[in-house]
Amino acid sequence: MTNWMSDISDLLQKRIDADVVAGDVPEEYDSLKEEFKQNEEMLAELETFAADLESEGNMEASSRLHEQIELLKKHYGDVSVKFRKFQRPADFEPKFSRVKRDLDHIGEHIHLVEVRSEDPVDLQEKLDICVVRIQVSLKPSVSYIYAYNEYPKDFCFCNQSQQPNQFAMSNDTIL
Repeated sequence: MTNWMSDISDLLQKRIDADVVAGDVPEEYDSLKEEFKQNEEMLAELETFAADLESEGNMEASSRLHEQIELLKKHYGDVSVKFRKFQRPADFEPKFSRVKRDLDHIGEHIHLVEVRSEDPVDLQEKLDICVVRIQVSLKPSVSYIYAYNEYPKDFCFCNQSQQPNQFAMSNDTIL
């Protein structure tokens, strides 16, 4: 388990340093999520085994095992922090806020658009041009938000969004 944690810690640090996040490599993310779950179960089994040793009267072995479990839990906690960063980087909220602010601004000022023709084809062409310009300017941020909205339950699990339902509702409203 120690080797796994060292390897995963290195892998996650490389991903974080390269700005690669869970949404960029969904298969890897799913695999890591399963590995984390399996290792949590292994830690629980070790604790049960230590308790069994203690109940059998083997205090010395139980004490040593409890010390090792505490070290494993500490290292596991450190690796889990990296995993949460990998799941959702720190700059997510500012990008989400920017997209919301830009779209709100467009909605507030849409009435200022000058209509110089009543020809529906001409109007549609101008509307299409405006929509394309908006899409081009917001595409990087919107793509970023979509990538991380695929894993809303994981965000809640990691306590990175204190109001996950509000996030989902506002994200649906924007996009």
